[in-house]
Amino acid sequence: NDTLNVTLNSSFAGFNDDAGVQNVETLNLINNGTIARNFNAANISGVETINLEGGINLQNLEALGATIGIADTADNVSIGIAESAAEGSDDTLNLALSNVGSIDEDGDIEAATITADAGTEAVENLNLQVSGPSAVNLDGIAASNLTVTGDGTLVITDVADGLEALDASTAEGDINATITGADAASVTLGSGNDTLTAAAGDLTTNA
Repeated sequence: NDTLNVTLNSSFAGFNDDAGVQNVETLNLINNGTIARNFNAANISGVETINLEGGINLQNLEALGATIGIADTADNVSIGIAESAAEGSDDTLNLALSNVGSIDEDGDIEAATITADAGTEAVENLNLQVSGPSAVNLDGIAASNLTVTGDGTLVITDVADGLEALDASTAEGDINATITGADAASVTLGSGNDTLTAAAGDLTTNA
């Protein structure tokens, strides 16, 4: 299992056409500064996990197979996906969250906005694995299906209008989800102390 650690002191504009990274399973991108950095992921293949530590935005992601870990940041995060990676009708974006946004001892919440843009294409499924307390705004990810797993506390302050299903049936942490305005047809919550805020409508809720 090969690992490449990259500390970003500035943004990375990408490899030349004849260069790149192949078959490195874990890519750790680290930003120790207070200014968000961009990382152009074009010409990177075979990666299974991309970990973002600090304020980092991904650009030109050419495949959706990798899990993108987002940790220890209150900054907004954008993920740019190549249209060729999202051409199918059942594409999935996998995110692992730990200490994203902020939830203080008094319960005050500042959500980090996570967006994913695949141009004219769309990512139909969004999977969130939560291991640390996180607060996120998902309005910028137009997925139809949202699945939440893990034992971390999660606050979702907003989702995209096209959401049709939220499945947190195996989640063990507390989930506070606001899906007002979504076209959610079904909501299944887990074993934590969960809270759901939704517009009046035809929702089927299993808690």
